[in-house]
Amino acid sequence: MGGQQGVAALLQRSKYLLRDAYPWLAACPPDPAGAPAFDALKSALGAQVAADSAQANGALLEVFHDLLSSLIGASLSQRLLKSAWTFPSAQDAPQ
Repeated sequence: MGGQQGVAALLQRSKYLLRDAYPWLAACPPDPAGAPAFDALKSALGAQVAADSAQANGALLEVFHDLLSSLIGASLSQRLLKSAWTFPSAQDAPQ
């Protein structure tokens, strides 16, 4: 498994691991084609209060990073996800 299917699997696992803290995030459906379901994730995040959305997004990215690091190593994970680590503040998040 690689490419889009690998990212989709890591994203699903990340949401599953966060299910207790963010049940609405875990309920976000996967893409049936095996691609990362970013549209569904964007909708789920957009339906929340900005601060909750930002907190869940940060937690999701952190768990995703940890899972990826366990597979390919921390250094490569950090390089691959470098652009995603810049978070807007809760005040800048869209309502």
